[in-house]
Amino acid sequence: MTQLVKVIVIGVVFGVGTLIIASLIAPVFGREVPATAVVQRVLGRIRIGVRGRPVPNVGLPTRGQTPVTWVSDLGLGNVEAVPVTEEVSGSIKNGLEVLANLQTDIPQLQAVYRVLTDNSQQISFRRLRRGLGLYESVSRMILIDTAIEQESNLVMAVILAHEGQHALDHKLGRLGRDPRSCFNTEARAFDLTIFVWQSIWGMDGLLNDPSRIEQTFNQMARIRTGDPLGYVDRLISLYGDACG
Repeated sequence: MTQLVKVIVIGVVFGVGTLIIASLIAPVFGREVPATAVVQRVLGRIRIGVRGRPVPNVGLPTRGQTPVTWVSDLGLGNVEAVPVTEEVSGSIKNGLEVLANLQTDIPQLQAVYRVLTDNSQQISFRRLRRGLGLYESVSRMILIDTAIEQESNLVMAVILAHEGQHALDHKLGRLGRDPRSCFNTEARAFDLTIFVWQSIWGMDGLLNDPSRIEQTFNQMARIRTGDPLGYVDRLISLYGDACG
């Protein structure tokens, strides 16, 4: 087989696989995903994980008050940025306090918060080789990278929300091994991550001197809000292999 034929075969296989994955993940967003848009681009990477699968990585602020328009299977509606006190202490306790204060404005966060507080003894810091946080379904542990201790309580809150959504999905029996449930749980966790971040900072995220991790959250929010198909592309690139 010539080199050209090999390239063509690989391209066809990749294209078909991408379309299959897109058809599985599209219902999460309540829309059809055009094939041309799905294969258009593969964006950067973010590392927040579940079930031991490593996945790629994602000042005084200016607070925005722009309403957040949201569509997801979590049923998240419009919300405005909620005043939350920022502390330069990424402790687990401080992160949980932020989520407690956001529950009124984000009702979908209430069940996640209950799971986190009911199992707070199973949340701990650990040096992770890859990732900001990880939910281990076997031990039911939530692990937070030790580097987050140097971040703000708001960053900690966002990571806890992400991993807490995985823990809630596990409790509800939604961590299936089939591709659809795999993509759905990742989409829900990323949706909640971004929604919490925008609920704190507004549509544009943290504008004043964001850290590297905060810049990543800003980027996630912009893509999810302004380029939904690009957001699907990113999830496919992150979890295409893991969700199979």
